[in-house]
Amino acid sequence: MVIGILRLIVFGIDTAFWIPAVMLASLADRDARLAYRMAQHWAAFNLKLTGTRVAVDGLEQLDPRQSYVFMSNHRSNLDVLALVEALWKFQLRVGGEGKSSSGSRGSDGACVRRARSW
Repeated sequence: MVIGILRLIVFGIDTAFWIPAVMLASLADRDARLAYRMAQHWAAFNLKLTGTRVAVDGLEQLDPRQSYVFMSNHRSNLDVLALVEALWKFQLRVGGEGKSSSGSRGSDGACVRRARSW
């Protein structure tokens, strides 16, 4: 339990450092490549810190030059970090959340259309 508390404290401290650094880096370049690389290293560090292992099957079938829509089910607080780690060659963009035509929560067509415009 003590180790868990220490990990949480370190997670908070390094996140408090990285967020402003990533935001400043995003101002420096229009494509936010530097900011995203920094965020990738933040995600990788925090996954290691928490002892989270990421295993990926089928990554070789994805072309980093193509656009894809990846969705997370948010079963943990680390799923976005795991997605960043798993898709290291990709520069992920975050879409919005809305309601589908059936009324359920999730990413709707407008979010997918917006993702294509990036």
